[in-house]
Amino acid sequence: SVEMYGGGELDQLVEAFNAMSRQLADSRERAERAQQLLQQARDLLELRVAERTQDLMDVNERLLHEVAERARAEELLAQAARSDPLTGLMNRRAMLEHLEYQAARFQRNQVPFSLLLGDLDLFKSINDTFGHDAGDQALIQTTHFLVHGIRTQDLVARWGGEEFLILLPDTDLEGGLVVAEDLREGLAAQALRIGEETLRLTLSLGVAHYRADQTLNECIKAADAALYRAKIQGRNRVVAALHGLKGQAAAA
Repeated sequence: SVEMYGGGELDQLVEAFNAMSRQLADSRERAERAQQLLQQARDLLELRVAERTQDLMDVNERLLHEVAERARAEELLAQAARSDPLTGLMNRRAMLEHLEYQAARFQRNQVPFSLLLGDLDLFKSINDTFGHDAGDQALIQTTHFLVHGIRTQDLVARWGGEEFLILLPDTDLEGGLVVAEDLREGLAAQALRIGEETLRLTLSLGVAHYRADQTLNECIKAADAALYRAKIQGRNRVVAALHGLKGQAAAA
């Protein structure tokens, strides 16, 4: 602001100058205020963007956790559908998938495989004498023995009740009989501790090998028939399927 008095045109010029100065001052004040408001809006926007970004990250993390939990639940369900809840062995359904693979492998490359169908002898007497908990423990301990008594490539399943099916890939009938006999002798020699009782279990086994002129179901039935003959011949023994060893109707 300029203060000057000279009269006439000079006063008008001074007044005009002062008016312009006030307008410029007001304009600068408005500009500064607008700049402040703009900065506040920008700060608020950045804060909300940061909050929203964090919210999205939290939601994404929860979604990832839920997806992982769902995948884990589905995996557990799938595993439960393929395994026996008592022994942890694969169940019949899971074993059939492996058997079908081995049958297809045989058809392509003639790679042999054998089946052992084993049944604990006089198992009902264990349940009747010592209770079902003792029977469950007998099955669990038998499972442990079988799993550790076979090769890493062999597979064992709980086929039903006290029956176990063992798949021996790359094994002919003679080899299957050797494995079956080793398992039979090993289990019979073991003393199993069930609670305060010491039990000795025996196992009867039927052995069959897969052939080109039969279906997979027929091979399983052949092993089952051999197991039946082992039972009626006195239990605690190994019997081969009737189509088995060359020149023999059956082998003990």
